[in-house]
Amino acid sequence: MLIFIFLALLGFSCAMPSSLNAIPKEQWVRYCYKDAAAATQLGKYVDLAVQKWLPAIAVSSLNIQLDPRAGGTPSTYCDQLGTPAEPVIDALVISSEPLDSCVTSTTNGYDWSEMDTSYRNTLEFCNYKNNPTQAEEDLWVAMLAHEFGHAVGLLHENQRPDKDHHVKFNCNNLVGWNQAVVATANDVNKFFTPHSSITARMKAVYFPNAVDYIKGDNIAKYQYKPLTEEPRTAPRPQDADWKTYVRSIVFDFESVMLYGSYEASSSPGSLLVLERVGTPDPVFNGGGNADPALKQLSTGDIARVAQMYDMQTPTGDDAKDPDNWGQA
Repeated sequence: MLIFIFLALLGFSCAMPSSLNAIPKEQWVRYCYKDAAAATQLGKYVDLAVQKWLPAIAVSSLNIQLDPRAGGTPSTYCDQLGTPAEPVIDALVISSEPLDSCVTSTTNGYDWSEMDTSYRNTLEFCNYKNNPTQAEEDLWVAMLAHEFGHAVGLLHENQRPDKDHHVKFNCNNLVGWNQAVVATANDVNKFFTPHSSITARMKAVYFPNAVDYIKGDNIAKYQYKPLTEEPRTAPRPQDADWKTYVRSIVFDFESVMLYGSYEASSSPGSLLVLERVGTPDPVFNGGGNADPALKQLSTGDIARVAQMYDMQTPTGDDAKDPDNWGQA
């Protein structure tokens, strides 16, 4: 399992709904804790992660806060929030899961399907352990800030449909890749037919761990130029899914939603999982900072939130920064 992979449950990018009669306009990511373990283990890290989103909140209609039905008390858990008047828990349910049983993941944006179903918006954090180092705590805050990006409705920058023009994915540098190659070649348990290729076997076995690096699945209609040609400067008008997915035609090398080069690397600091096309240089998310403690939203992240959560004010319009981060 890749310990530091953050998985977005891919789908269309839906912003949070607007609060009725709120002036100015407000769209909340309301969250609650699933149980005592989540509140106790993750509470302070969630608070610090939310603080990293304050620059975007200041220039948009977005707000990220504990569900008001909890009365400001994190120990009022999700299953205590329902009322006869509002029985469905549609808040973001934050849980702390065992490290060896899952991969940190978050549903993307607001799930408008099955509106009468509780617990459909989730953030499952799978990296907590007792007695963490300061470096581990800093990493957890950065990870949770990334996960809140998914909750807001942002998708991975490294899964943009034009990603191959900007970053190269070195799958053989992933944690466990070499062991997986050996295991699939030997096929001790006879999972595969004898004539199946190693490539086919690896796709079957390793795909769950590599899924966060492939192109998003809801922009398949977009047509690329060959990589030997200049990248397309704008998508075709009929490719509406492009706008839904990326919010900008500009690739953001500093986005909090981009994977860093050494995340999930079998040899962090030396083997790059992602590298800039045309250079051997690594990429670092969160404002281009290698140190997790210094990670922050990029100007592109802030512009995209301002576009997606339109404040409908001059301040919000300026933050959209169309000259640099114009929508497709």
